[in-house]
Amino acid sequence: MNYQIKLFHWPERGDHVIMIVRGFVEIVGFKQMFCKVGEMTASLSDCKVLIDLMDATYALDPAEIKGLVCDITPEIWPVKSKIALVSTPQLQQHNQLLLLAASLSNRGCKVAAFYDSKSAITWLTENF
Repeated sequence: MNYQIKLFHWPERGDHVIMIVRGFVEIVGFKQMFCKVGEMTASLSDCKVLIDLMDATYALDPAEIKGLVCDITPEIWPVKSKIALVSTPQLQQHNQLLLLAASLSNRGCKVAAFYDSKSAITWLTENF
């Protein structure tokens, strides 16, 4: 797995993080991604995060997802952030991200999974 990550500060639009992930991502890689996003957003309020996994592959077992969600602690999770996960178009991989997003949402995290960046950006910019 490799990734690029960038933080943008816009006075009128707030703070945004974009992470582009490529290669094969194991469950440990997802934890690393969330930790890195957490580090970058820890001091920010109302940060919007887009994690683009369109060029990545992953095979997440439901038990692995459950373990990852249990490992997410306030120290590593960006609690003030809203995170959009953009999957590959393959149904199986999208469903894995949906399960991950739903599991994190059940723990009070603001996270959702999408097929495309446009829908993810629309969701990130909604106020609720």
